[in-house]
Order: sequence, then structure tokens, then C-alpha cells
Amino acid sequence: MLFFADERTKAAFTDRRASVRKLHSAVCSFREAGSVEPSFGVTYNVSSEGLYIRTLDPPAAGTTIWVELHAPSTTVPVHLRAAAVWQKLPGGGKGVVPPGFGLRLDYRTCPPDDLGEFLKGYAALLG
Repeated sequence: MLFFADERTKAAFTDRRASVRKLHSAVCSFREAGSVEPSFGVTYNVSSEGLYIRTLDPPAAGTTIWVELHAPSTTVPVHLRAAAVWQKLPGGGKGVVPPGFGLRLDYRTCPPDDLGEFLKGYAALLG
């Protein structure tokens, strides 16, 4: 329900997005690039350009992140590399989005097979 409320309140920004966001919930791990200590979260939505991860401990914008999850619509585990582009801290800001952070995928540094599986899973969500 929150996803749809957020989509409605941000309808004016839809035309600026590179791809459609699709509601998708999956447990994932993430960590700052080069770190071996993971944090955990749950994906909120995904697109061909990135994803939003719900967590109570979001990294700061600009942080390079490594994330592991099952590709959408499959059980194939993937490792993706991305940059945190914004965060919503618990209790912070307006809006209906839960605490977490938005990631923009870095196509240049993602393992090609993993990126391909992620994009194939995203395409399956589009129907």
C-alpha cells in the first residue's frame, strides 16, 4: 500500500525516470565496497537502473555499495555494485517511504552475468 501511495505522490516525477519501478520484496545483504561485514535489508522496489532497500541503517549518499540478493522472479543469487544516491533515516523527512536508501546500479563494475540475471528478472516483473 505504501508503494502505491508513494507512486501517487510522486507522479509528476515519473517521466524523469529511466525505467518503471516495480514493487519487489526480497531479503538482501549489502556492504560498503571492500568490506566483509554485511548489513541486511529488504528490497522495496526495483528498476533497471537501481533499487530501494529498506533498512534502519542506510549508508550515506555517495557510498559505493555491494549488494547480494536473489534476482527478481528467480532464485538465482546475484552480486551487484552500485552507488547510494539518497537515504531516508528512521523518523526523518516527509513522505510514506520506509527508512532505507536508493541505489543506482553501476553497469561498468557489476559482474556481467549477475547484472544480466538481475535485468532478466526485472523484465519478468514487467510482464
